[in-house]
Amino acid sequence: MSVIDPYDELQRQTAEAEARFASDSRGATMTVLRRDGGYRHLRFDLPKASWEGFELVTWPGTLVVRGGLGCSTFHQDGADMMDAARPAAHDTVRIDPRFWENRFTPGGGQTAKKYSPTRAIALLRAAVAENDTAHPGLAAAATEELLSPPALAELNTEAGLRATLARFHLRHEGNGFRFPVDTWELDTYDPWFLLACAAVPWAVEQHDATTVPVVV
Repeated sequence: MSVIDPYDELQRQTAEAEARFASDSRGATMTVLRRDGGYRHLRFDLPKASWEGFELVTWPGTLVVRGGLGCSTFHQDGADMMDAARPAAHDTVRIDPRFWENRFTPGGGQTAKKYSPTRAIALLRAAVAENDTAHPGLAAAATEELLSPPALAELNTEAGLRATLARFHLRHEGNGFRFPVDTWELDTYDPWFLLACAAVPWAVEQHDATTVPVVV
């Protein structure tokens, strides 16, 4: 079994995002700047959060979160994205990063996922452990050349990881082993994206609580 269980990792990440947002949103206030059918503009001030607050803007098919969380745009043709954010729409109680990732529109430097040095090092260690018997000396060489403190700094970026492993392969090409880096999933959810995923359903709840239904 892989050293990294994607489901467990996702559960841990979402729990951390939920806990942080629950703390950050204490004492929050909402200001309705516009509410006209599917066209909405809401501002949320979060005095307990280091990132201060955010705005939520919707128009048909689109929802934008912008402010201290960066700027994330979500799109689904023909949908009122507030309906999409309500839990019943996608079988989750609070937060579903995979649901929002599928509707995420990259731009403005924001990403749903980013390179994770922690994940890369875990995958590297797992590959060494699985192959050291078949390739004697692999563990010793990897520990010295890849996993020692000076070398670890090179693994902080994907480009650094790939360049470091390429040099390692050249030095040890007679060993017959190559790290299968092209098969590795090196990215994990960006913490800011996860906070946005926590913020959206919460914001919809705050909005809905101020909407009085019309009784006929």
